Amino acid sequence: MGLVESFLGLRNKYLVTASLEDIEQRLQSVNPKTGRPFFTKIQKNNVRFVKKGLWEPFTFVEKAGEATLLTFTANTKLRWIFQSLFEGIIAAFVAIVLTYFVIPFAAPIVYASMLAVVLPIVIFVSGVLFMRIKQQRCVTNIISEINVLMNFKISACEKMPTKIRITPRNYLTALFPSLIGISLALVIAIGAHSLAWKCWCKGDYVNSERLCRPVQQIVNFTLGENNSIAADSNYYLAECLRCQGKNEEAALLYQKTLRETQKYLGSNHIYVADSYYGLARIRDVEKNYKEAQKFYQKSIDIYVKQYPDYLNIAKIRNRLAMLFLKQNNIERAEYEQREAIRIDKLYGKRNHAIAEDLNDLACILYHKENLQAARETFLKALNEKIYFFGRKHHSLYATLYNLKMLSEKLQNNKDAKLYRDWAQKCFDRYFPQTSVPEGDLCVKHICKRFHHQYEIPNIFRRYNATISLEGHY
Repeated sequence: MGLVESFLGLRNKYLVTASLEDIEQRLQSVNPKTGRPFFTKIQKNNVRFVKKGLWEPFTFVEKAGEATLLTFTANTKLRWIFQSLFEGIIAAFVAIVLTYFVIPFAAPIVYASMLAVVLPIVIFVSGVLFMRIKQQRCVTNIISEINVLMNFKISACEKMPTKIRITPRNYLTALFPSLIGISLALVIAIGAHSLAWKCWCKGDYVNSERLCRPVQQIVNFTLGENNSIAADSNYYLAECLRCQGKNEEAALLYQKTLRETQKYLGSNHIYVADSYYGLARIRDVEKNYKEAQKFYQKSIDIYVKQYPDYLNIAKIRNRLAMLFLKQNNIERAEYEQREAIRIDKLYGKRNHAIAEDLNDLACILYHKENLQAARETFLKALNEKIYFFGRKHHSLYATLYNLKMLSEKLQNNKDAKLYRDWAQKCFDRYFPQTSVPEGDLCVKHICKRFHHQYEIPNIFRRYNATISLEGHY
């Protein structure tokens, strides 16, 4: 008697007061209605009889003194279905182990663990209950048929309890379906995560939020709210909310993420730094510059301990430079911005991030009243942007308009007109039907339209902090 029979309720043997030969003969008699035998005899090691059908169990017959012993077992198809469902549960536990011990804080594993835990358990429990009911009915019908087939009066089948014996299986056979289940769960998980990430990178924060919210709810329901997986799902949702301007809810999620990540991953983990950076961005928008500066600095300190020249440090220093510029701390702003340029150059001497860094540095130099250095730096930024995107890309607008304003201050009206017309052509190319006055309003319109490119941590697509000389950052 195996594990399958135990779950399906086939845990009893039946003793029939008739000889083995008589039972076999009667079971193989022809059904007058169908013209076929009631049972088909199969002899492999043991004598067993079977009726055709998915739910019909095998009926084993063996001699027990002067009586005959009947044992019911699940047929081959049902056994395969049960084992596949049971191995789904094994896959679930393997996925949990992977989640907590191998990759303790990766977003795709959130989806994988949910799929590997919830779906197999629900399917297994409902499938076993359904099969158990069907098997009990089939056994009852078979016992009734056996009694009818016997000509002489016999007592009802007596139940004899039997010991449960789990037959060992080939380990590779047991492991293969589990690996298939885990692989499928991971493929779906990575696909779902990639879709959410793709929406976020495109600036479709609404759909990205719609993908993140169900995951957060499922994680909290199945794993609880106090673990690294829940913290991970909260972080991604907070990012979506912040990018939509829902700062109050995002701040609460960032703070919750901080508590959990510090508890499970330590205070110096880079994911703690990410949460500090998100909080700093919110405080920056709220003009709470003291808090923002504190969170920016904490984020930088954690990154520096782990990866001194990590790409994200340049992005954070760039934001910190703009924060100091808003407070008119020009010297500190210039220091932070030059550090951002130094780090970005480690990832290639020419990239889009450096072009934006140079634009921001030139603005700082302008406010420092170092106009000639500002002009040279603006021109370097412009040349870098032209190198990557050509002469009509929307990213050129802010730098061109800054050069136009700087030229006016230097009383170079010819250059001012050149840069103004050039900037307007870049704007009209991407927004031909948009009636926005030239200048700072156009810069803000471009920033709003391509906001997602300010968020992506990619040196070839990132707009660190495009600013205008009129003081809007």
